[in-house]
Amino acid sequence: MVKVVGKMDLDSDSEKKLNAFRNRIIEIMTKNNKTTLPLGKVLHECETAKADIKKKFKKYYIPKNERSNDNDNFNWQNFFDENLYPEFEVEPNHSWGANSASDALTYKPQKEANTIGNNAIIQTTKKKDSEKNEPKSPDINKPTTSEIIEEHIVANKVETEKPEIKMTQEEINKLLNKLLDELNTGLYEKERSIRLTLLAILAGESTFMLGEPGTAKSLVARRISEAFENSKNDGEIKFFDYLMNQFSTPEEIFGPISIQELKNDKYIRKTENYLPKAQFAFLDEIWKANPAIQNALLTILNEKIFRNGVQVEKVPLIGFMSASNELPEKGKGLEAIFDRFLVRILEKPISDNDNFRKMISAERKMDTTISQKLSKAIIQTILEESEGVTISDECLDIIDAIRKSLTKRNTEIQDDDEKYLVSDRRWKKIANLIRVSAYCNNRIETDIMDATLIADCIWNTEKQEEEAKQIVTDALKAYGVKCKSNVKDLKQTVDQFKSQVEDNFYESITIEGGYKEKHIGSVDYYEVQNQSDKSDVCYFSQQSFQSNSLRGYDRYGRYVYKNVYYKNKLGNEIEADFDDVSMTYTLTNGAKYKVIEEPKQTSLQRRNLPEQTKNAAVNLFNGLYSDIRKQIHNAIKSIDNDYNDLKSQFSSNLFSDSDRYSDILFKEQINAKTELSKLTTELNNQRKRYQ
Repeated sequence: MVKVVGKMDLDSDSEKKLNAFRNRIIEIMTKNNKTTLPLGKVLHECETAKADIKKKFKKYYIPKNERSNDNDNFNWQNFFDENLYPEFEVEPNHSWGANSASDALTYKPQKEANTIGNNAIIQTTKKKDSEKNEPKSPDINKPTTSEIIEEHIVANKVETEKPEIKMTQEEINKLLNKLLDELNTGLYEKERSIRLTLLAILAGESTFMLGEPGTAKSLVARRISEAFENSKNDGEIKFFDYLMNQFSTPEEIFGPISIQELKNDKYIRKTENYLPKAQFAFLDEIWKANPAIQNALLTILNEKIFRNGVQVEKVPLIGFMSASNELPEKGKGLEAIFDRFLVRILEKPISDNDNFRKMISAERKMDTTISQKLSKAIIQTILEESEGVTISDECLDIIDAIRKSLTKRNTEIQDDDEKYLVSDRRWKKIANLIRVSAYCNNRIETDIMDATLIADCIWNTEKQEEEAKQIVTDALKAYGVKCKSNVKDLKQTVDQFKSQVEDNFYESITIEGGYKEKHIGSVDYYEVQNQSDKSDVCYFSQQSFQSNSLRGYDRYGRYVYKNVYYKNKLGNEIEADFDDVSMTYTLTNGAKYKVIEEPKQTSLQRRNLPEQTKNAAVNLFNGLYSDIRKQIHNAIKSIDNDYNDLKSQFSSNLFSDSDRYSDILFKEQINAKTELSKLTTELNNQRKRYQ
């Protein structure tokens, strides 16, 4: 066991975690206004900091053969005895009264302290046992616990910040919900741009906005940066923006060359107040950047580092946004940097007239108040914990369908510039994006609405932007929300009920077929039809088939009397030439008129049941009717419940466009409810038949 701090391997991260743990314990002592507390209680109340310590120092305080287990064999007494925190002392089996005893942690502020690195990790020599037990006289002016702790912190000038309490997933969701409302204050029709840009930053990705000048691209970028806390590190800046042109130089973006270093044969830039020191960056007209700027940007976007001469500087970049009123020119080597912008947004002018009137009538001041900003700790929590989010099977099915659709379209497109280019790396980033979306929406698994974000990650041209949405829409139609109610089984049940009604209350009557007749006055007529023109229907007297004259009515009800010369007269057919064809009757000369035959028909007739038998049957069928009606009602209720739950879940999605996809997602439910309503009507009709 290492007994001296100086021999322990303490890197900057170890120092940071030790100091955070120490400050959390002091905070707990202050809250309880005590200098001695049960060790178990202290460790329980600083769970996050405790976990960091156990993970970092387990090789010193957990036996080697037990480090892979989940047990809690960390030796906290040895940990506090190692002079890491000389102001803390562990007392085994401390008596708390009433036959209660447990290990206690006592806080004894030290008057002198050394520091390790930049963090105030105190190192002094522990008191001797004789000094510990030396009796002390009462001090009537003894300060309170809070005063002791405060005096100690001030005296030792602790440089680290108070450790931030880790937010829960639900708290992050509520914060983001409120934050999006505040970010959209004073903006019109920029909700989609705000939410997609924020999501990209939370997922560690970059954003590209395509749109004509004056569509608030730079305003969106600057507004997004206001959602995050300011950097507290020396030399760093909150926001860097620049309008690129063909003459822009690396010095304008990354900082000028240091003349002093150049005298020492060192090619180093002074990066303070330039992009390498920015938390957020926005480059407008980015495609006008020259190759030197593009190459440096690639390294910054990929690895978050800037090569400053022989030095490699870590870039504090949290969010990178870019914009242009044009797409990158083909054949200019811009494909690599364009691929780094995972989220792509097509910015358009305000379309709604009411919004336009509000915009031009609003005050010129566009500032907004952010009640609670996002810290680096919150961003880190989102990135780390979203890795545990599961991509649902339905999302995987949708991704498969989209990939197949893109492959098919690429084979049909002749112009290479219009082909979809989505690499495996890009798909991996898309998967991470929808994981972050699910986490921020307080879920541990992605849902269909998260998958709709894919449409904003796969287009390369303005034409593809709308087409990509349709591709996603088609995938949602195939793999959207499934209806749990089995409408097919209920339809079969209603059909069986109908058959039972007919079998028990009706009997079948057969009506023989024959020539279609019509009785007008005292004369019987056949209904005949022109075999070449089915709309030409007339009525010939039955005697016409035995004489050389036609008597009857044409299709307009006008009386017909014609002398005819029969070309053929056989059975129920008449084929004749009229000798007075100049007349204005509608009968066609030389046409074949055939008597319409009616087929044999079967109809149902109500049975004449005895009253007692009828009443018993009606009661029985009323019971069946009620059971089936209840099944249909429950099915409709189930669909409504699922619809309302999912509708609420989908519409509350922070980043997706629920209005666009809602009807598509619930198409199966809507159709099922329509079919169930028809079944209800049919069931009621059958009830009327037997009652």
